[in-house]
Amino acid sequence: MKNITCLFTGNVDLIEDIYKKYQKDSNSVSLEWRKFFSSELYPQSVGITNNKSSNIDVVPDNFESKIIELLNFFRSYGHTVADLDPLGLHVTNELEYHKHVDLSSIESCQTLNSVLGLNNPTLDDVIGALKATYCGKIGYEFMHIRNHDERLWLQDKIENISNEISGEEKKDILKHLMEIESFEQFIHTRYPGYKRFSIEGGDSLVVALEKIIDLSSEFNLREIVVGMSHRGRLSVLTKVMKKSYRAMMHEFKGGTAYPKGLEVSGDVKYHLGYSSDRQLLSNKIVHLSLSPNPSHLESVNPAVMGKVRAKQDILSPNDKPSVVGVLVHGDAAVIGQGIVAETLTLSNLSGYKVCGVIHIVVNNQVGFTTNPEDSRSSLYCSDIARIIDAPVFHVNGDSMEAVTTAVKLAVEYRQKFNKDVVIDIVCYRRYGHNEGDEPLFTQPIMYNRIMKHRTPMRLYAEQLINDKVITHEDFSALQDQFHSMLSEEFASSESYFPDQADWFKGNWKNFRRPIPGNFGDYLSNTGVSEQLLLKLAASLSNIPESFNINKKILRILTARFDSVSSGMNIDWATGEALAFASLL
Repeated sequence: MKNITCLFTGNVDLIEDIYKKYQKDSNSVSLEWRKFFSSELYPQSVGITNNKSSNIDVVPDNFESKIIELLNFFRSYGHTVADLDPLGLHVTNELEYHKHVDLSSIESCQTLNSVLGLNNPTLDDVIGALKATYCGKIGYEFMHIRNHDERLWLQDKIENISNEISGEEKKDILKHLMEIESFEQFIHTRYPGYKRFSIEGGDSLVVALEKIIDLSSEFNLREIVVGMSHRGRLSVLTKVMKKSYRAMMHEFKGGTAYPKGLEVSGDVKYHLGYSSDRQLLSNKIVHLSLSPNPSHLESVNPAVMGKVRAKQDILSPNDKPSVVGVLVHGDAAVIGQGIVAETLTLSNLSGYKVCGVIHIVVNNQVGFTTNPEDSRSSLYCSDIARIIDAPVFHVNGDSMEAVTTAVKLAVEYRQKFNKDVVIDIVCYRRYGHNEGDEPLFTQPIMYNRIMKHRTPMRLYAEQLINDKVITHEDFSALQDQFHSMLSEEFASSESYFPDQADWFKGNWKNFRRPIPGNFGDYLSNTGVSEQLLLKLAASLSNIPESFNINKKILRILTARFDSVSSGMNIDWATGEALAFASLL
């Protein structure tokens, strides 16, 4: 119990009662109390049965209640003033905690040792730490969660989180950003005016996806199924899914994505799906699957959840969380499309739940040409997630290390509680809705600001160079090497032609597609004998002797059996029941 929020004079008897329950059965008390009683904060050798001998600092009721109010005020509302907008268009004020919590009589907070990692703190120390934790580049929204243990777990993680990442990981992040921006700009230059729905401005989406993949070893993720719309899809296909750059450029030149002989109709580049295996540094393999984009925003959500559930149903109960669904939303679509709410409400139902979905919102602060204040009534586009008590981590899309911190917490929460979690990446869209639109017509203030704003890659490169994590020369060499590779892929795309479909790999490798005009070799007799149908009909209408069936239902079942026995008046429902029974 990092914040000793109950140790004031009037509660000593209560604590003693809770401790007695803990001694009999540790699981009879909450996670917070279990941690407290097993820590050095609780004097186990003495207990608290004798108030005078207890070495717990018992503090005045008034002081403690005010500190609790202060802590909970920041936990509840700190996210509303967090530094989230990379463009600085929405200036946030200071959190006016002093209007809600009277701190005038508090001089010292030394009894709050270990709160937020502080030792012998002053009141200013506590307030400063609360601002840094809850009003920085990440806005944590979790106090609405009704489950006590979940809320306390998040609180403990957030207030003791380490934002330190290694120099190697920082270099990896910069490499991700460089490859994303370089590819997008290469396509922008070679194919001007072509629609590609660039991710530029929201580059941190790819950083977030790469972080989830990197965490696969630590959190035992074997398969990741991704659903997303068009925004940023080309970078996800190439950078994350590892579709070759030459294949992508071949499609930009008008080539097909499918090998000869498949006889399938094509689709635009930013609708196609892909599957691949990624080998991690630990040599572990994680399977990635990007579902095709059906064009209708968010309608891919139930398809992804169904695919994840189907994969999980094959596994043992303990292995089910190893398959995770990741849904990428736009800020306007996630709050505007009804299917989002419909799918969310399935998330905790036994027949549909998938051990939690990781939701990532690419919040570019505009929906096509509509500003947020004109397109929704809620404060956040992610407020829809409150219907299932999902925590939401709002994060500044230009702060790459904050993004990776939020992603790690999200993955850890999902793996521990098997529930949905939302990462709201507040970013921007460098161009219009597509590259043929002129956004200055409809959002002149925003796009004048964007034109002057340095890209995420430039900002992070400057940060790492200033911090001496990488030299300017090394970074330039990295860029030159990648640009050379893109040029080689561009040249190779001239003669490239797909020789196999990625969806005919793995479990589907033996699947054969019939050749037009030669279907005979592929046809199978899928029917069953009349004798088997009669046997199945008898099973479908069989009622256990111990079961008291409704008379109307009995008549229906009897009529179904009679129709099959006579071969007359077999209705659709009976035929469907027999079909399913024949498969089982």
